[in-house]
Amino acid sequence: MIIVKKKKIINFSIAIIFIIAIIFGILFYSKLSNLKFGTDNKKEKQRVENLLKEKNNLILKVSEIYNFPDAEEPVIATVSDPSSLINKLPFNNSKIGDKVLFFSKAGRVVLYRPEINKIIDIATVKKSD
Repeated sequence: MIIVKKKKIINFSIAIIFIIAIIFGILFYSKLSNLKFGTDNKKEKQRVENLLKEKNNLILKVSEIYNFPDAEEPVIATVSDPSSLINKLPFNNSKIGDKVLFFSKAGRVVLYRPEINKIIDIATVKKSD
């Protein structure tokens, strides 16, 4: 009888230790994942901050030579394939690296070349409300 009780106590103790080990393993994995994702979030945050700085600098430069439509901030894209741009917008002389500023409310699209700080072309498109 005493041997059976001791075996039950030992089995119960082993089960408790096993459960505690699993809980600590899950907590450790969770902390490790949070540290990893925290680092990725910092990199992502830095990337977004750099993009915002680049966007604000571009808007500042273009606004010195072009009057933006009232109370509208443009959506900006960089030309990576000029031939595909010809099919979508009436810009025949775009180059890789040019910036396209979309003013959807005003119905204007501006092609800007940063390397020479000049507006290359302006097009009118259908306005969106």
